[in-house]
Amino acid sequence: MKASVTTKYYSVDLNLLIDEFPEHRSANISGEKALQSLNKWTDEFVSEEYQELREVLDGFIFCIDIENDSIDHIESCLEFVGRIRQKLSNNDENDWSGFLAIVGTTTSSVPTHESILEQVEDAVISNGLEFIDLQQNGENEFREKIGTDRLVELIETHEWTHMDLVSVNYQTNKTNRAKEMTKGLLDVEEE
Repeated sequence: MKASVTTKYYSVDLNLLIDEFPEHRSANISGEKALQSLNKWTDEFVSEEYQELREVLDGFIFCIDIENDSIDHIESCLEFVGRIRQKLSNNDENDWSGFLAIVGTTTSSVPTHESILEQVEDAVISNGLEFIDLQQNGENEFREKIGTDRLVELIETHEWTHMDLVSVNYQTNKTNRAKEMTKGLLDVEEE
């Protein structure tokens, strides 16, 4: 998916991969068969044939169905996501400048049980990934953004290597303010 992001500081065009497995929640794939299909998809994605796609990818959002998937299934999916992350990072050289997030979604408007969310979040965090629950919005008790607000924040605050500054004046003002702040107090009094 191509996306354009513009903030008051920069604009950037992004190539994002947003995926969930199975592709359609109504598909009759579950359990071991679903994991075999995901393994096949992962093998294809990490193959040399997909090198060009991986090179232009700026972000990867993997969606999980926290309403219907078991914690064991989610943990298995995270193993496949780990293989993808390793390939994106060029086998641990960490030269990929993109982001990767696990997004919990549901088709129901009924909130997911808190203990299930904690298990999913623990599993995702223990794999060194960001977990975002789309059922939530606003801020948590620590005043951190959650839900869609967190996803937007993640994208807007990422340090993109190919962003265009909105205004050259912004960079000039920033540089001038930094110079003023480094002047000694005695230098200011002498002027």
